[in-house]
Amino acid sequence: MRQIGIVLAVAVGAFAFAFGAAPAVNTLPPGSRLAVIDGDTIEIDGAVVDIAGIDAPEISQLCRRDAEIRHCGLAAALALEKMLALDAAYIACSPVATGTVRCAVGDEDLALRLLGKGYALALPGALPAYTEAAAEAKAAGMGLWGARFVEPARWRAGERLDAETAAATRCLIKGVVETAGRRYLVPTDPDYAAVTVDAAAGGRLFCSDEAARAAGFRHRLAGP
Repeated sequence: MRQIGIVLAVAVGAFAFAFGAAPAVNTLPPGSRLAVIDGDTIEIDGAVVDIAGIDAPEISQLCRRDAEIRHCGLAAALALEKMLALDAAYIACSPVATGTVRCAVGDEDLALRLLGKGYALALPGALPAYTEAAAEAKAAGMGLWGARFVEPARWRAGERLDAETAAATRCLIKGVVETAGRRYLVPTDPDYAAVTVDAAAGGRLFCSDEAARAAGFRHRLAGP
């Protein structure tokens, strides 16, 4: 998770997004911090939010394509990071409900882009365009749909593919205890590899960011 070098825009009023057109936004000053936590979760200046209407595999989640085990959760996070870093001059987000946002990358709905490439599932009750995009990706065998996987919600509840159990799935999120408090880091963090989890000091590994936050750990960009 590296800081993404784009101009970040966040709408603070009513959400006025129409497919094919960028929403009206207020532009934040240069240096605003945007980070990717997993395939459907981002952090904007310390606020961790989910992208509305979709559910991506958790970053530790594995899938199986034929006989090959794939890190589908990490792949989804890296795909989202690439979209934000390379595919647009700015991102615009607006709140939908508590803890969720809808975002545009340039003039394209970010959730639609993820669904269309098969990196996420449409949640029940999602916009009809989301459900349609997910169905088209499934029919084409895009992304996740070209492999066997457990739906993210069931995976968070503890269900695993037999292949995941055999592969001894390792939880990838590092929870560390620092003088500033308890923090968690994900594999896309620039200093992730350099950080060691010290169990004696209260550090631990987590399989999802939801589990890390539930245990009282906060993401590294978040405030106290």
